[in-house]
Amino acid sequence: MLEITRENVTDIYTFDNHREEQFKEYRQAQEVRTFYLGPHLILRIHTYRTVLFQLQDFLRSQRIADDDALRSVIKEYNTLLPEDGHLSGNLVLRIPKKENIQPRLNLLPALAQTGLKIQFNGEEIVTGTITPDRRSPVAFVEFQLTDDAIQAIANDTRSMAFATENPEYTHTVEVEPASRKALLADLNV
Repeated sequence: MLEITRENVTDIYTFDNHREEQFKEYRQAQEVRTFYLGPHLILRIHTYRTVLFQLQDFLRSQRIADDDALRSVIKEYNTLLPEDGHLSGNLVLRIPKKENIQPRLNLLPALAQTGLKIQFNGEEIVTGTITPDRRSPVAFVEFQLTDDAIQAIANDTRSMAFATENPEYTHTVEVEPASRKALLADLNV
């Protein structure tokens, strides 16, 4: 598993000077790893590059330059990185401004009961673990992939999808070939 180290982190002033070009790279990397599960959920898969950008942007916005504080933030962000053979990310609730947030927050704990699925040709292969926080519209999700699941991702003759199968929220999103290729590369296997 790749981990972010102090040596990988650019000082906030250098990052600030190059942020725009790094943001474009971040957006490109994130775009193929973002999946809209119906009208209310977005799945964003993490990679080393996307987490590193988020970390550096946080350091820049908070003006953190102290070495001890920096190491503490790096340690926290490393928990977002997937292990080899795993995919991890965030499941984000989309809540219109005019809507009451509280009923929607109940959706993530409900989905945690049934998990988020990876399907191939409509058959469930892997169920991801969802870790919600009842006060937040964001939950952490992790998929521990078996060798069979990794082979299924590599085998592009079978359709691939992320799916929720909960009585309160049932949606499926197909994984496009470019996204599938990126996810396979992210597995570090």
